[in-house]
Amino acid sequence: MRDKDLLMLASAILAAEEASRKLMAGPLKPRETKIVRITDAVSDTVISEDGPGKLVELVVISDSKEYILSIAINNATVMDGSFEWCQSISQYMDWIDAFEDNGSFVLRVTGLFFSSNLKISLRASSPGSVRFREIIAKIEKY
Repeated sequence: MRDKDLLMLASAILAAEEASRKLMAGPLKPRETKIVRITDAVSDTVISEDGPGKLVELVVISDSKEYILSIAINNATVMDGSFEWCQSISQYMDWIDAFEDNGSFVLRVTGLFFSSNLKISLRASSPGSVRFREIIAKIEKY
C-alpha cells in the first residue's frame, strides 16, 4: 500500500469511529422544557426564545380566523401565512393543523427545531385586532 492509500484508509476508519460514537450517544436530551401559556391576548403577540431548541407544539385558539402566523427560525422567516392558508395546507403537511371547532379557530404547529433562536408572532390580517383566547407553546431547550 502506498502512503496515500494508508492515509485514506486511516481517514475512513476515523470517520467510521466518529459516526459510531455519535450513534452510541443517543438522541439529544433537552436541558429544560418550557410551557408558555398566554390567555386573552390580542394581535401582535410574540413568543421568542434564544439558543438551540425545539418547538414541540404550538396551539392557538381564537374567535377569529382573520390573523397571520409568522415563524422565524434562526433569524429567517420560515412561515408567514394566514389561518386560511394554514388550513389549506394542513391536509398535506404533518407538522401543521388548522381547523374550526365549535366556533373557535384552532391552529397547531409541531416539531420545529432551531439552533440559535425562534420567534413566533401573531398579527391581525385586517385592520383592528384579533383576540386569542389561548396560546400554548411547549419548547424544549438544548
